[in-house]
Amino acid sequence: MLYAWPKSYHLIMVILLATFGYLGYQVSEYRTGPDERVTYFLENTEIIQRRQLRDLPETTIPFYGDSLVHGLAVSRADSSLENFGIGHDYSENLLNRVREDLQYRQFLEYAVAIGINDLGRGVTVGDLYQNIIAIVESLAFADTVYVHTVLPLAASRAGASTINERVRQINALLFKLLIDHRNVVVVNTYESLAAYDFLPESLHIGDGLHLNSTANRKWVELLASAMSGR
Repeated sequence: MLYAWPKSYHLIMVILLATFGYLGYQVSEYRTGPDERVTYFLENTEIIQRRQLRDLPETTIPFYGDSLVHGLAVSRADSSLENFGIGHDYSENLLNRVREDLQYRQFLEYAVAIGINDLGRGVTVGDLYQNIIAIVESLAFADTVYVHTVLPLAASRAGASTINERVRQINALLFKLLIDHRNVVVVNTYESLAAYDFLPESLHIGDGLHLNSTANRKWVELLASAMSGR
């Protein structure tokens, strides 16, 4: 079990989480994929989460995503939610870990929020959408999958205008999921948190990307409202 592992391993993971996890991937037009350190962090965090997966209650609702989810107090929306966010994550990797996790456990409900790291790395809107479709279809057995829209960058963030145009494009596509996937609920965080196509400067921690406590509470309230009708 996790608590039986050497203390040195825990120290290493704490350092990795502090370095990579919360700050997440630095969105850039000039990087097309994660470097070796990011890959190492993703793989090791997935191992830890998969160990936890085996012991979760049947009523658990895994919430998959990147650093935005990682920093979210998901249980405030619903006590059954379990945080499966990992800083730096992107849609192709998320698809792979969902498929891997399903070999161990399956649950009745899921939540997913992914996309900004893809767009920052230059992944096309079409490829991102296809990965999200594949994630949703992997979860076709579930009663409900709460798919979140992608949040934009703040105007102070480099390249925000270009990336935010792609954010709007992918969000428009996400609502098409409702046509062919009866178990999808789209949680429109963009509509509630964006202003004039940007993330307001008052809602991030200073990097133009990661949400502060005020924004996180709004997100949690929005998700709680979406889940209240189930």
